[in-house]
Amino acid sequence: MVQWSAALLLAAGLYRWARPLGATAAMFTAMLSCGHSAFAIYYRRPLSEIAFMATMVWCALVLDRVRTSTAARTRWAAAIGGTLLLAAACQIRPNGILLAPGFATALVVQAWRDGRGMRRALLVGGVVGFAAAAVFLAGRTLDDARAAVDRGVTYWDYLTKIQPTGGTLLDRAVEGVRIQMLEFLRLVVPGMLKTHVRAEGWTNANTLLSIVVSLPVVAGWRRLAVVRGDVLAWTAPFFIGLNVLWSADQGGRYTLPMLPVIAASLWLLGESLRLPMRRLALPIIAVHATLALGYWLTIDLPRTRAANAHWPTIDALAERIDRDRDRVAVQNFGTDEVNLLRLTLDRQVYDWDLDAAAGRVEIRWLLSSLETALPADFEPVAEIGPFRLARRS
Repeated sequence: MVQWSAALLLAAGLYRWARPLGATAAMFTAMLSCGHSAFAIYYRRPLSEIAFMATMVWCALVLDRVRTSTAARTRWAAAIGGTLLLAAACQIRPNGILLAPGFATALVVQAWRDGRGMRRALLVGGVVGFAAAAVFLAGRTLDDARAAVDRGVTYWDYLTKIQPTGGTLLDRAVEGVRIQMLEFLRLVVPGMLKTHVRAEGWTNANTLLSIVVSLPVVAGWRRLAVVRGDVLAWTAPFFIGLNVLWSADQGGRYTLPMLPVIAASLWLLGESLRLPMRRLALPIIAVHATLALGYWLTIDLPRTRAANAHWPTIDALAERIDRDRDRVAVQNFGTDEVNLLRLTLDRQVYDWDLDAAAGRVEIRWLLSSLETALPADFEPVAEIGPFRLARRS
């Protein structure tokens, strides 16, 4: 219900955001964004993508009223409401903070075009940005504290330690550009969502194709910035810039929030090239929606049913853990099964190979596949299905 509500809120926000480009363009933007395979994959999971996208779009809409309204009362009301939505976006996903420079840029560009109001634009942009930055830093402090007690990692850890850090910052940025262009390919071209480049780097055929796709996206965004010039449009370069610096290949996930901007940009580019966009809109949406439905029926749904089939086994094994439920580890367990166990126990579960074997925590219970040899100081307690539960002797 939460995902459904967030998706409806997002679709309404996308239509309203793209409506100045025309009713057909707005329908194209909203339906392509919410009917895409990447959107459907994360819509079916309790992840933050859909809620973040909905909050981000409505935050951009409210903040843009500061740019377009002529009444002072409306501008300040929009600034306050947009700041609250911006704070919420930062807490859902930290890269929501990028709406702040997008907002400031939209104000400054508008003031420069009008030839007046530059001081007011800098003042309002600075106040909203300062408030958002304070919330962002507070959230990161809480994130650091959580990571310290829960053996987790922070977003800063991902940026500086976990992601590829070899070579210079320029080397990483170049690789980030290649990955980002591949993300554009996955989202724009139907059927390319699972495209990867495992070798050959820049000379790979998929990389060359991604360059061909990225050039129209950039050209279309440039036109969108001129025609629309709103907060969401100006947030896009900051968002994509962070993706480049992040230099992580996540199969379209990190670029998904910018899919509405990509769709609107390609629509404007097509119109400028005198392509029959009104006739092409429905076939393009239909192809993407058909692929999304096909992926769900042939891959995602069978995989989910297979994972759900392990519920009785996981529940039965969890019932045998009568004490020390916060000292459980798994070995050779699939990700789905680990998550089922976490939910059943209502506890974090350790990974034997990463955490327990090194002696960083004392494990009392170990769940593993039957083919996995038990450590010397564990004795089996139960074997149910393909899994074994062992207790430290």
